[in-house]
Parts: sequence; C-alpha cells; structure tokens
Amino acid sequence: MKHTKITATIFAFAALAGATYAQQEAPAKTSAAPAAETKAVDVDLTALSSTMVYSEVYNMTVSPDDYIGKTVKMRGSFAYA
Repeated sequence: MKHTKITATIFAFAALAGATYAQQEAPAKTSAAPAAETKAVDVDLTALSSTMVYSEVYNMTVSPDDYIGKTVKMRGSFAYA
C-alpha cells in the first residue's frame, strides 16, 4: 500500500515536471543558499531534460528500494504525501 502512494505521487510529479520544467526560468541566486541546496543530492532532476526526468521517475516506480534514503532535488509543482 505504501508503494502505491509513492508511485502515485511520483507519477503526478513526472506529469507536472515535463510540463513545467521547460517553462520555468532559473531562480535568481541569493547570497544565502537555501537549506535544501546545502545537503548532498543523490538524484538531481533539475539538471535533466523532461524526457530524462520521466525516465528517472519511472525507474523510481519500478525499483523504489534503490531510492530509499536518497535525496532527490526537484523543482516545480509537487505535493508531499
């Protein structure tokens, strides 16, 4: 049941990421880095094309155990489950 919620959340993000990633401009850099950027990132979805984001998110759904404990960096509209 837990994998179902994770899968639904990831697919929702993938659908939004492909539509919103190309439309967003990079945020302006400030002198103070946000807390999320100071941590080590294992999977950086912001550096990928929309096709590669979809591919990586698909991999998350078929092999979720490979992503346990990993930090994923993303940008766009998404919700925590």
